[in-house]
Amino acid sequence: MMYLDTSGYRRLSRDDHGATQAARSGSAVDLSREAVRLLLALDAVRSIRALPAQYPHILNKLAAMWSTAAEVERYLAELLLTSRSGRQGFPSDVVTELMFLRGKNAKRLPPVKQDVWLEAMLR
Repeated sequence: MMYLDTSGYRRLSRDDHGATQAARSGSAVDLSREAVRLLLALDAVRSIRALPAQYPHILNKLAAMWSTAAEVERYLAELLLTSRSGRQGFPSDVVTELMFLRGKNAKRLPPVKQDVWLEAMLR
C-alpha cells in the first residue's frame, strides 16, 4: 500500500468500496484520493480539519458525489437537517465545516426560479 501525507491528511491507495466497508465495520477510515483532491481544489486544507478527523467517511462520500451539485446538496441537507429523532447532531466545528462545504456547493447550483405570484401572496 502507498501512504501519502498531504498537509496532515493521510490516505491509502485503496478503492472507495473498501473505505465504505471499513466505516461500516467500525474500523478507522482514511481519506480517499477524491477527498484529498476536493480539499485541495476548494483550497480548504486549512479551514476543514474536524470533518476529516472525526467523520472521514462523510468527506469521502461528499468527494465521490461532488461532480453532481444537486446530489451533494441533498446529502448535506440530510446531514444538517435530519428528520430522524433521537440524533445527537454533530459537534459545532463539524457543522461549521459542513456549512462551508454547502456554501461552496451552492455556488455551483443553478439559480432558483422565483415565482412572482407566490412572493406577492406572501407579502
